[in-house]
Amino acid sequence: MRDLINITTNEEGSQVVDARELHKVLEVTRRFDKWVDENLLKSPFFEEGVDYILMSNIGQQVSHGGNNKKDYALTLDTAKKLAMATNTEMGDNVKNYFLDCEKVAIQQNRFNVPKTYLEALRANLESEEQR
Repeated sequence: MRDLINITTNEEGSQVVDARELHKVLEVTRRFDKWVDENLLKSPFFEEGVDYILMSNIGQQVSHGGNNKKDYALTLDTAKKLAMATNTEMGDNVKNYFLDCEKVAIQQNRFNVPKTYLEALRANLESEEQR
C-alpha cells in the first residue's frame, strides 16, 4: 500500500492517509463528498477521533467551485478497510495485496500458528507462564 499512496505520520506518531488521496488512488467514480459520507461518516464501523479526524480547509477553493472543503486524515487501518471495501479495479488490487501478505505471513509461521481456539489459549497460557 505504501507504494500506492502517501502514508504520513501525525503529531501523535500515528500513521495516517489523506482520504482525498485514497479516493483518487482507488479510482472511485463517485464524488469525494458522497463517497466519504456513505463509506466513512455514516458507517457504524468508523468513529471520528479514533479512526479518522476532520481537517477543514476553511476558505480553500474547491475544484468544482465553492469554499470550505473538508478533508479527513484516516488511520492506516481505516484506509485499508475502505480500500478493501471499494468496488473498483484498484480496490481489488488492494484486496489481493493484503491476501498475499496474509499467505506469506501464514507460510512463514505455519508451524507456530494454532489451528484451534484451544491451542491458541494453551499457547497464550504457556507464554504467560514463561513471563
